[in-house]
Amino acid sequence: MNKITRGISKDFAECFKQSILYKLYTKHPDELFIGVRNDYLNLYYNCDSFAKIEYNKKNNIICCKINNYYLNGVSNSKTNTVDPNRIYNEYDILKKNSNNKPKVNVEKKAQSKLVILNNSNESSNWYCLDIEYKKQFNNKKERDASGFKGRFDIIAISKKVPHRVAIIELKYGSRS
Repeated sequence: MNKITRGISKDFAECFKQSILYKLYTKHPDELFIGVRNDYLNLYYNCDSFAKIEYNKKNNIICCKINNYYLNGVSNSKTNTVDPNRIYNEYDILKKNSNNKPKVNVEKKAQSKLVILNNSNESSNWYCLDIEYKKQFNNKKERDASGFKGRFDIIAISKKVPHRVAIIELKYGSRS
């Protein structure tokens, strides 16, 4: 059983920093957010995770899992493993398909913009360290027994000591 934690190994981090996906991230810091998970990363655009980034220790390479929808715009639940170069080269297509996805609404776009603008503001007192945070469980049975199936929009931490944590639920629109 894997230990439930948030984080990636130092080797994974170094490999990611050398990858084309890190180049994509640094090229689009005003659009992309990287969520650190339990031994993998999620690449978010408008709070829509369109790529799961994993590390192959044996080969010291980054690999990605992506739903076919982002590549071809056709809804299905099939996920493929793709080369990171494909994500880099087809980023505009991925964005277009993400923008056309019904569940990525104005609230998610506002949430993404808020996080990215806050984190790029050096004078902000807070740093948003995660989005779409979901409590992890060892298995479905444990999750169901807990009764908690929700997720939090944003987790932020204060920059000054004593550090404080904020759990943020964002609502958008006149009916909020």
